[in-house]
Parts: sequence; structure tokens; C-alpha cells
Amino acid sequence: MNAKRSATLCSPLYPSVTPLPPLQAPSERVCEASWVLRTLILARAPHLLRDRRHHGIVQPRCGVGTELCEWLLSLSSTVHSRYQAASMWQALLEEGAIYHGE
Repeated sequence: MNAKRSATLCSPLYPSVTPLPPLQAPSERVCEASWVLRTLILARAPHLLRDRRHHGIVQPRCGVGTELCEWLLSLSSTVHSRYQAASMWQALLEEGAIYHGE
């Protein structure tokens, strides 16, 4: 698996995590959490989200999962491990608040 594979606003790229199909609409709490994370990324680390080319197709405003997990670890003292950061992104992915770009 390519370590620099892109994901739109980050899906964690851990092959051991099997994603569930997205829900029809994210819950209100997940929408709020994704909005807060998006705002923080745009304000403090806009370089994490940029247009990326994957198989000749440009994916707009996407981030690499490992970079976003590292950023989340550095941002908050309540996130204690990469696994926890990846799980938080995975929850957003499964709720449909973010999506995996291929």
C-alpha cells in the first residue's frame, strides 16, 4: 500500500481497519465535529488540504491520512495515539462526513 495515497479530508490509511458503508446522512454531532476539524485545518494547517492527482484524476482539497493523523496528534493532548487519531477519522468516514477519494 502506498504511504502517500491520498484521501479526501482524510480517511486513515490503515489496511487493518475495514470501513463500513457510509450512512445516508451524518449525525448532528458528527457534522459538528467535522466542521470544527475542517475549520481548524483551514486556519492552522491549510497546506494539509490541496488538490492531488491520483491516476490522472485531480482530487480537489484532499489530505493524506497519515499527515492528518499526525496533525491531529500534535493539535490535541486528548488524542494519545495514532490509532486513536485514525479511529476518529474513520468514524467521520463511516458516518459519511468525509469520503475516501480514489
